[in-house]
Amino acid sequence: MMFRKGLAVAVILLFIGLTIASSAGFNLEKQSTIATFERTTLYVDDDFNESTPGWNVTHFATINRARDNAIDGDTIFVYSGTYGRFHVRKSIQIIGENKYTTILDGNWYYNTISIETDNFLIKGFTVIKGKYGISLQQRNNVVVSDMILTNNDLGIKHFWNRNTHLDNITFQYNNGKALDIWDAKNCTISHCTFINDGTYHGGFPPSGSNSLFIRNNVFTNSSTLGLGYLCIESHGNTTIESNLFENNSCGISTNLCQGVNIMRNNFINNIKNVQIDKESYIRDIRHYISFKQHWKNNYWDDWNQNGSYAIQGDWTLYIGFGRFTFPIFTVPFNEYDDYPAQEPYDI
Repeated sequence: MMFRKGLAVAVILLFIGLTIASSAGFNLEKQSTIATFERTTLYVDDDFNESTPGWNVTHFATINRARDNAIDGDTIFVYSGTYGRFHVRKSIQIIGENKYTTILDGNWYYNTISIETDNFLIKGFTVIKGKYGISLQQRNNVVVSDMILTNNDLGIKHFWNRNTHLDNITFQYNNGKALDIWDAKNCTISHCTFINDGTYHGGFPPSGSNSLFIRNNVFTNSSTLGLGYLCIESHGNTTIESNLFENNSCGISTNLCQGVNIMRNNFINNIKNVQIDKESYIRDIRHYISFKQHWKNNYWDDWNQNGSYAIQGDWTLYIGFGRFTFPIFTVPFNEYDDYPAQEPYDI
């Protein structure tokens, strides 16, 4: 009998507690869901010894070990040191202590970092010795920030991604290209510095559904191209704004582009500021006449301060079909920046 009374009292108290919580406006189901995904920080240090008695289960000697023990939403903090290559398939954050002293060494394997997940952030590392320093393909909502990529065959491979942000990255002395981008939708490259590295991007479909924003970057001292082969067959929705192109063999090179917005950039001391190329069969001339960019308010160090700034391009015409195609002649054409800036911008 006493047991039954105790049980009845417990049920009544539980009901009263639920009533109070409900009247206070708490959503118990929502609270439970939030608690389930509470973030944890895991720590990585190459000096840790995981066999030490009393080992803390949140501390590891390698990034791969920490990654294996992480769940979606966790953060991995990596202390200064040298670490190997890794891939990630979880929606986590990986943060280095100091980008100058926290090194990821790919040892010339295929990729130093392979990002194979959505909703991922990495920042605070120097990445070296990768065929690709970072490989990023078919991903959504990825941020790469505050990094140095140097001495890789290719700095970042960025193919078919959506909603990505590359910010405050230094690309220097990579053996091939700094950055290779194809088919980007709502992707931004900002506050990056490209030193002695060319950059290549393109491959946008004619639908114009993709978008790429290149803003507030510095392209300098490239012996080839600053921003090279800009938007192969791009059909708009690309904006190149407030960048510095300085001391390059060529600042920007375009090929078969249409409707790219190029505005408020500085072109200073390049051997050639811009190279524009078109290629088409004679039968397609009418179609390619519309392939022009929107140049506006750029600063050109060789402008004579009078009238528009003329940007000369070359149009090569072909005849033939398939493998049997031959160039027959090349004709010059011009595009114009009608309102050049009088003074360079502070970039």
